[in-house]
Amino acid sequence: ELIPKSRLPELMELEADRMRNALINEKDRASEMTVVRNEFEMGENDPAQALDKEVWATAFREHPYHHPTIGWKSDVENMSIERLQSFYNEFYYPNNAYVTLVGDVEVKEGLDLVEKYFGKIKRSEHNIPIMYTTEPPQEGERRTIVRRNGELPIVTMAYKAPPVMHKDSYPLEVLASVLGTGRTSRLYRRLVDGGYASTISVSHQAFRDGGLFIISATLTAHADIATVESLISAETIRLATESISDEELARVIYQTKVAQASLRDGSYALTRVLTECIASGDWTIAVNFSKNIEKVSKEDVATVVKEYIKKDALT
Repeated sequence: ELIPKSRLPELMELEADRMRNALINEKDRASEMTVVRNEFEMGENDPAQALDKEVWATAFREHPYHHPTIGWKSDVENMSIERLQSFYNEFYYPNNAYVTLVGDVEVKEGLDLVEKYFGKIKRSEHNIPIMYTTEPPQEGERRTIVRRNGELPIVTMAYKAPPVMHKDSYPLEVLASVLGTGRTSRLYRRLVDGGYASTISVSHQAFRDGGLFIISATLTAHADIATVESLISAETIRLATESISDEELARVIYQTKVAQASLRDGSYALTRVLTECIASGDWTIAVNFSKNIEKVSKEDVATVVKEYIKKDALT
């Protein structure tokens, strides 16, 4: 929540009360189901989101990244009030949660409020289960197709990427900018300016246990899917042997830093970024990002292309 500083004690008391004393009943579940179902259907009706969901499910077969955040349709439609109550009663405790405060708050003041309102709540007897499932190495290219009537084709090429804490995460961020950030990027010039695609996006989506380096293009009406796949592959793999210039490296590092800074613009945005970094394993990712991006060299970019942009790691 975004609140005035004067209301922080009141909010802390409210959140501590909600952590253990929330009333979860069938009436509220039923009304919320409409909201969740609408959100689910919005994703299903968006071709890009529908394809993205299938790509993740195909790329990750054993790890929970296989499952969409909102769940599958049957999960949404069959979630009982008993399961919701059981989950709440088992896990909603301070030892399974983080409190992130951003803004005009003194450290001692914030810690004292957390201790005052959350410190009196006993620990959960059920810690969050340890994730032990690991995704085995991919042993060949995988393909998935989503067919929709009357839509321009979308091609998505996703390569397995390392965990966000891995040192190669930063060169992969730079690679994403080289390929897809702005009108001067490699794939924009090759595909959009070349008339093969109307849009191009490249993102490095890394989480605690790995992720995907994703390239997506919405094709023009006359473009051929196989041709676009070949062009994307050729333009990307070329960076393994043809070094980018110092000027291009400086430009994309600047673009990457600006993009990341925009994600932290304001207290609410910064809180969200910090919380995501905590979930990924280290809150300092957020504050050290610019420093680590500036260390990326041309050789680092070529190295991650060789290491991760492989056909056997492609979905």
